[in-house]
Amino acid sequence: EGNRTQNNEVAERAAALLRRSGSNRPIYKPQYWEMVRDFDKNANEEDPSNNCMPAGIPRGGIPSYISQQPGHVMLVYPGQGGLIATQTMYRMVPTDGRPHTKLQELDGTYTGEGIGHWDGDTLVIDTWGFNSNTWFDQIGGYFHGENMHVVERFRRDGNTLTWTATVEDPDYLLEP
Repeated sequence: EGNRTQNNEVAERAAALLRRSGSNRPIYKPQYWEMVRDFDKNANEEDPSNNCMPAGIPRGGIPSYISQQPGHVMLVYPGQGGLIATQTMYRMVPTDGRPHTKLQELDGTYTGEGIGHWDGDTLVIDTWGFNSNTWFDQIGGYFHGENMHVVERFRRDGNTLTWTATVEDPDYLLEP
């Protein structure tokens, strides 16, 4: 048989299955997998970003603009279209050595309270103080709670920027 063109629905489903089968998916505590499946199944209604709100961290991914100033770094993320539509968001991350605000004193936000520092040539941003109104990824129903903690690392090598994000959520995840 020759190659057949897939309709959009079949192509979208195939792409989603490939994304879900990756090794980088969150590992939830057993009692939350059904909730993940329900969110995934009903993503059109359940995905918080469908209300055109910010994608949040880490879902926002790599910023399109990074500016280093004395005492802070500014990161700008363009809004996304397509499967989800999110607003443009930005973060002003202090790099002046200040400590985090106590978690219980923060009102949760989409981007949390990020505090940055340099580890050699790597910018490390440690963030907590989130709300629970975002997911980890474009698909999958991968939700998180307000006690999520994210450590991002940005490293530039020539024209290549490498970004990693380690996510911990002791309320829902078994491991980072």
